[in-house]
Amino acid sequence: PNLWAELETADPIPDGGVLAIDSSVDDARFIGVRGVADGNRIHLKVEFVVDTETKLWQEVERLMADPALLLALTPSLEIHCPKALNRRYSVWGYGELLKFTALVRGMIYEKRVNHHGETVLAEHMNRAVMAKTVQGAALSSQKSAGPIELARASVIAVALASKPADKGKPFIVVGNR
Repeated sequence: PNLWAELETADPIPDGGVLAIDSSVDDARFIGVRGVADGNRIHLKVEFVVDTETKLWQEVERLMADPALLLALTPSLEIHCPKALNRRYSVWGYGELLKFTALVRGMIYEKRVNHHGETVLAEHMNRAVMAKTVQGAALSSQKSAGPIELARASVIAVALASKPADKGKPFIVVGNR
């Protein structure tokens, strides 16, 4: 019960990472959670909670000024994603929640996830209910006692931020006189 509170840190969150965005079940609220790898840990931060899609895209534009930041958005928002972000976004949905929920739960139990004590994030994380299905386990909005969009986005942000970064392939330069 006190595990989430134990993961609070005052360490500054590094730049870059993954900005996962989601909307409430009734599309009345849009949120953004950023996850950033720092060694073996992932830092989480609530970047915004807004009440219109216009404000959502204003926040995304502001945050995506950081060239090291990647965007993860839901299928319903993909159609409105600015063209300038075409190479910097991925789409996530229920399938990704099924794939990543148990992984992120394990990382939380291993104390590899940190946050900065945001009350609204703690509320969403503490009320989120994990439902097991034949395909895996995912956070369930239907079984949770209130909104959990910050928890859903946190699962995606942590999972994607924890993916080892590509270092690129080595190349050989040959000079000829």
